[in-house]
Amino acid sequence: MKTIVKKSGSTYPHSMRKVYLNLFTAVLSVLLALMLLSNDPLTLLGYIVFSASVIMIVFRLKTHPLNLQKRLKTDSSESEENSHKWRWLILMFVTMIVILASPFLLAAVLPPYIWLAVIVGVGTGLSVAEVLFYVYRRKRVT
Repeated sequence: MKTIVKKSGSTYPHSMRKVYLNLFTAVLSVLLALMLLSNDPLTLLGYIVFSASVIMIVFRLKTHPLNLQKRLKTDSSESEENSHKWRWLILMFVTMIVILASPFLLAAVLPPYIWLAVIVGVGTGLSVAEVLFYVYRRKRVT
């Protein structure tokens, strides 16, 4: 049974199991990257930069609807709110497709270690962004 995390009126939209799974995935992804890419510092740096950019993009995509909802409640009409929601939803969908498809599209042109760094970077970025979103929602409530 899925239990939603509640604290003072605000909820985190997923169960705690998802948070723990994402934390476990992030730790394993970082360990895998360190084990496989430790011989090539430039590729390891690329992994870190790519993971950080995925984290920032996904975290922003997760937190923007919350900020937008609060802002639009006070100063806009319903039709303007709906049009902005659709534009943001389309942007989020396209960005997630690009993030998830980029390792596979680049596999034909990149060397194996860079391709591996990109795939592990996507896993790390998505997992860490979800854990950060959980922390953000909990801090926002308190």
